[in-house]
Amino acid sequence: MKKLQFLCSTHRQWLASNPRAAVNAWRDAYYRGIDLAEDEDYVEATRHAGAAFETAELVLSHPWRGPVRITHFTDTVTLLVRLLHQLKEPCLAADVLGSAISRLERLLTSSETDRQAALAGCSRMQLAADEMTTLGRPLPATGYLLAEGALQILH
Repeated sequence: MKKLQFLCSTHRQWLASNPRAAVNAWRDAYYRGIDLAEDEDYVEATRHAGAAFETAELVLSHPWRGPVRITHFTDTVTLLVRLLHQLKEPCLAADVLGSAISRLERLLTSSETDRQAALAGCSRMQLAADEMTTLGRPLPATGYLLAEGALQILH
């Protein structure tokens, strides 16, 4: 099994210690991944979506995370899974989904988590997993953007 890693350790450490920079890096990588997917450059899009995924995980580790951060994480996972399917990497896509669902389940046990947002994220991940298994073909790489109003908090 391949281990996915998109951020170098230095960049990861810097983002982990700079929450505002992490949110900005997530936003840039996520939207760049979408743009590249729309241009059908799936390899580069996957690199950017993967960096956004790892950054979104870091953002979830900060105590000020909120429902919008969980939505960012879920949107990023969905994009990355679709891109991995486009590259015919269903096993990696399943690994990402499993990791994401596990992360959201851990959030559910935290008293500081918006349980409704975490449960909604789990539901979205389950839908993505169902799509993976029922379609049997690559999923379109685009089509999932941030929930309405979520970007307002980034400004």
